[in-house]
Amino acid sequence: MKNFVIWAILLVAVGYGGSKLYLHNEVSEAMDMAVLMMAPYAKVEYEGVRSTLTGELTVEGVRAKINGYSDTLTIDRMGIDTPSFFSLLNLSDLTSNGADAMPEYIGFLVEGLRIPVDADYFDDFYEMTRS
Repeated sequence: MKNFVIWAILLVAVGYGGSKLYLHNEVSEAMDMAVLMMAPYAKVEYEGVRSTLTGELTVEGVRAKINGYSDTLTIDRMGIDTPSFFSLLNLSDLTSNGADAMPEYIGFLVEGLRIPVDADYFDDFYEMTRS
């Protein structure tokens, strides 16, 4: 019985670790593709991807510098919040699961959004609104 419990715990841990690795790989590949697609317009960097058992998936340390401007936009953490880790896994396979992959709710998270008050792109935005 003792061996059964140990093997069950080990199997659960390996399953969780494998699914988390899969999820992080999928999100990292999607982020890398998004960064490449934005390259003509902005230089975007991020530090990493993080997920929790509670269903939160975040991208950490995002920095973006719009081409033609000198100021950097910084976001400490941005992502989505779902009911559970399994909801995140279903979302990662949205194409084959269709509407059934959508969780009960999705929350959007943005923490630590920092834009310099004297950012040079604000000048252009102000000029556009005056016209």
